[in-house]
Amino acid sequence: MRKSTLLVGLVVAALLVPVAVFATHSFNDVPDDHTFHDAIAWMKDNGVTVGCNPPANTNYCPEDNVTRGQMAAFMRRLAENQVVDAATAVVAGTAHEATRSALADVTGTTSGTATSIATLTDLPAGAYVVTGTWVATAHGAGAGGRVVCNLTAGASTGRAIAIVNNDSNVGQESMASVVAGNLAAGDEVNLSCWVEGLSGSVSVSSTRVVAQPVMAVESVAVTS
Repeated sequence: MRKSTLLVGLVVAALLVPVAVFATHSFNDVPDDHTFHDAIAWMKDNGVTVGCNPPANTNYCPEDNVTRGQMAAFMRRLAENQVVDAATAVVAGTAHEATRSALADVTGTTSGTATSIATLTDLPAGAYVVTGTWVATAHGAGAGGRVVCNLTAGASTGRAIAIVNNDSNVGQESMASVVAGNLAAGDEVNLSCWVEGLSGSVSVSSTRVVAQPVMAVESVAVTS
C-alpha cells in the first residue's frame, strides 16, 4: 500500500512541475510556438531589431510597449538596411542624368569610329537601369543613312537603329534604348552613334541619358 501511494505521489509531482518551452531562434523569450515568432525572427535577421536587454540582447521583450524613440530606431534600421520585398519593390536612389540639347554631328561610319554623344562618369558601383532618348536628323536634301547608336553601361550594351533619309529639307527620327547592367568602380555610361552609308550631314540632338540605380539586375535569355 505504501508503494502505491508513493508512486501516485511521484506522478502528481511530475505533473506539477512546469514544462519549459525553449526558444531555438533569435531570442530567449520568443519560443518557437510564440504567435509572432516568425515576424520577430524576420526583424532580427534583417537588422531591424537587436534586442531589449543590452549589452547581451538575448531577449526581445515581446509584451512590452514600444516608445517613440524605439519606433524611430526600428524605422531608421528598416530604411538604412533597405529591407523590402525585392519581388515587388523598387529601391529608391539618386538618378544620374546627362542631357545635350545642342546638335552633335555624327561623323563616324563604323562602330570603331563612333561619335560619343553623352557620357556619365563617377557613378557609384552597383546595378543600374539606363535609358536614353535622342533625335537623329539628316540635314539637306538627299542626306541620310543607317544611324546606329550604342547605349552602354559597363559591359552591357543596348543598341538602337534607324533609317534617316531626307527627301526634302530635314529628315528626323526619334530614337531610344534601354540597358541594364552592373557598374564597377570607374565604369561609365555612354551613348555613341555612327552612320552606315552616310550621305551628307547627320546629327543627334535632344539627348537625354538617365542611369537609375536598382537593387539588382537579373538577366533572362528569351528563346521563343
